[in-house]
Amino acid sequence: MAKEYKLKIIKDEKETEDVKKILVEKPEGFSFIPGHSVMISLPEAPNEKRPFTITSTNHDDFIEFMIKKYPGGMSEKLFYLKEGNEIILSDIFGSMRYNGKGIFIAGGSGITAFISIFRHLQMEKGNEGNFLIFSCKKASEILRENELREIFGKNVIFTLTREKKEGYECGRVDESFLRKHIKDFGLKIYVCGPGNFSEDITNCFNACLALDDKKKAQDI
Repeated sequence: MAKEYKLKIIKDEKETEDVKKILVEKPEGFSFIPGHSVMISLPEAPNEKRPFTITSTNHDDFIEFMIKKYPGGMSEKLFYLKEGNEIILSDIFGSMRYNGKGIFIAGGSGITAFISIFRHLQMEKGNEGNFLIFSCKKASEILRENELREIFGKNVIFTLTREKKEGYECGRVDESFLRKHIKDFGLKIYVCGPGNFSEDITNCFNACLALDDKKKAQDI
């Protein structure tokens, strides 16, 4: 998207203590691939651009973002914007897209990379056959829990790393966790999370897949 759009915020609302949802005007003809991101800047600093994932769908008449506040950065500036303030959108991009049924594994705010995909599937053809593992420090930090439970039904696991609470798993997503909860490592895997989360989970999943393949070969 070579063109830049200066758009007004039409709604802002807290999702959690440090995550805010903002809705902005949707330009005519604006479309994107669910899971992709856009560069955002502010009118007072148009060259200071940062990527954020769109969480709405092409069916919506607005563009939605869920912004996690990190001190001192663009996310903190966006977090404190209010209805009527303006932002600049440009350059849709991204490698995250839906390529068939599989296992989604998200850490913290990494879930935002999947929300548009889940919503799109739910509206278009349903989410049957997909499975979600969502890891957060505490239950209060889980984004869109009710919506995710409605979309996935029994095919979702919420695990907490710093809190024990009834109805939630407790512990990090590692090899033993994956072996406990995943029955078919031949499925596609979609991973997103902060820091080294994606790399670590992918390595764990591949290790489980290799062990699974070895067991199958021994049974032949």
